[in-house]
Amino acid sequence: MRRTMSQLMANASLIPGQDKLGVFHAGELYVQNRVGSAGSAAGLGADMISPRIDPRAAGIFEVCPHLFVASVQQLDDGSMKVWASALFGKPGFASVHQDFRHLEIETRIAAGDPLAGNIGVGAPLASLAISFEHRARYRINGRVVAATQDSVMLESLEAFPNCPKYIAARSWTVLAESPRAFEAAASPMKPRLEGKAMALMRAADTFFLATSHLERGADLSHRGGKPGFVRVSEDGSEVFWADYAGNGMFQSLGNIVSSGIAGVLFVDWASGSTLQISGKALVEWRDAGETKLDDSTRIVRLFVESCIWTQRQLPIKYYLPSDGASPFNVLLSGEGASDSEESLVTAQLVAMKPESASAKSFWFMPEGDAELLSRLANHRPGEYVTFELEISEKRVVRTWTISSAPASISGSEGLFSITVKREDSGLASRYLHDKVEVGQSFRVIGVGGGAAMSLFQKWNLPAVQKRDVAELLNGTTKHVLFLAGGIGITPMMSNLRALHLLISSSGSAAFDLPKIYMVLATRDLNAAPFVEDLLLLRKLGLLAGLCLAVSGTVSPASGLPASAGEVDLHSGHLTLEMLKRVIPEDGELSVYLCGPTGLMKASELMLADLQIPSGQIHSESFAF
Repeated sequence: MRRTMSQLMANASLIPGQDKLGVFHAGELYVQNRVGSAGSAAGLGADMISPRIDPRAAGIFEVCPHLFVASVQQLDDGSMKVWASALFGKPGFASVHQDFRHLEIETRIAAGDPLAGNIGVGAPLASLAISFEHRARYRINGRVVAATQDSVMLESLEAFPNCPKYIAARSWTVLAESPRAFEAAASPMKPRLEGKAMALMRAADTFFLATSHLERGADLSHRGGKPGFVRVSEDGSEVFWADYAGNGMFQSLGNIVSSGIAGVLFVDWASGSTLQISGKALVEWRDAGETKLDDSTRIVRLFVESCIWTQRQLPIKYYLPSDGASPFNVLLSGEGASDSEESLVTAQLVAMKPESASAKSFWFMPEGDAELLSRLANHRPGEYVTFELEISEKRVVRTWTISSAPASISGSEGLFSITVKREDSGLASRYLHDKVEVGQSFRVIGVGGGAAMSLFQKWNLPAVQKRDVAELLNGTTKHVLFLAGGIGITPMMSNLRALHLLISSSGSAAFDLPKIYMVLATRDLNAAPFVEDLLLLRKLGLLAGLCLAVSGTVSPASGLPASAGEVDLHSGHLTLEMLKRVIPEDGELSVYLCGPTGLMKASELMLADLQIPSGQIHSESFAF
């Protein structure tokens, strides 16, 4: 008989606590200092990493039929191996407990998977929930506090989200299910990779990396890229890949530097079969002038010691849409690279417009590959575009949210804009603000993502051509709150501009449109972007309410045009009382939140106090 949650947790208090360490251990700090991200990582770690599971993340666990975990195997000689494993089940088989400190996983482990022997009470265990379609992921690192044959309880010691970078936007559907549909058995463990396994890895756009630290325990992260980004030696004894730019905290590389071991997991998405590999690992650093791998000076090498192929035939069909590749994917170069393509799209800078004292919009006219041009012209509001820039003879890849409406409704023949705040420490933002000139051309290597920040649940071209606002806004609630901090307003402006153009060309009388309320928090009103646009949208009635919260010492009224009209000016930081004035008391509310990490955390706490369900809060961080 399956035991209850309280029964499973009865002995949890008997397990010794984790040593009190800083946010990062020595290995992580070593990598951060070598790369130069220690300062930003310290801020991110303090803001993002917590033992408490974010209530909003519970939704990711509840809707996915998969969960990926990392466990540590203790060998008889005192050494360790770390393994990454895949768990499958009906959506909801992994669920966050109401105390937001525990994750319960109800599934049978495949016979032959080392995970079965690695989950005794007190053992380190890490989990990664990932919604591929929405490019959302959440990590929980902790320890096992209870385990039965078909259930494991994980206590969170570190819980934190990750950015949407490099995630292939796979969708899935459940097929007819047999009673034994989720069961699987592994083939005998082997010391080297063979043909089928090597072919799977070389074609992969996704894998999962398990690492561990003696005091901190296990960790599991996602890795993604263009097919071919994982290289395999001809004899199957070594796997290596470039470490791409991420959040700069370097948990995985820090663990590898400290422990010298790693494990990887590859999934055959057609069947659900999996390949697990464990072995020794190291981080190879390449100096300036040496040949880079995919433009990276950091390379991870995994020396295969053990590998396991597990045959499955899941009742789940995964599929990758034609536009599902990540817009962040890096072009392959160096050893084993298959990329030789020229620039797919070139975007010529045709205009620049100041939006505030520190933000500027850059307007581009693209030309080149027809498919990518179509993706740009029909981008869903909220999506971002990835550029490849050359700055001081260095290749720099940066992604910015598109701030214009899709060209398919604006009649601008492909014209699009990004809006960038100048940061003193920002290499790319300083380059755009200080160096570029109208007429210059830049390479565009992708467009996509941003689903969390779109009012439009779909961007269907026939519906756009018909101006069928009701179909495009399918799923949107009666009331919408856009809550932005500074430049975090850019995805919201794309949404508002798209909605304005649709309505102005079709008329709104026939549609039950949501009432949209805008709250923009800024330190200085003169530095707040799009204030004039917001005032116009308020005057036109597209915005049902507009609130500007100015936390700096400058008078909020300074810089506001005389035509400000019905604007709620608030002097000081965003407060609960202020949100209460803005949020309507009746009707369901959807919240879209974007801005600096500190503002987002404070806003999430206030929204929780207002009892806004976590499933109705959509957010995106600019901290990656």
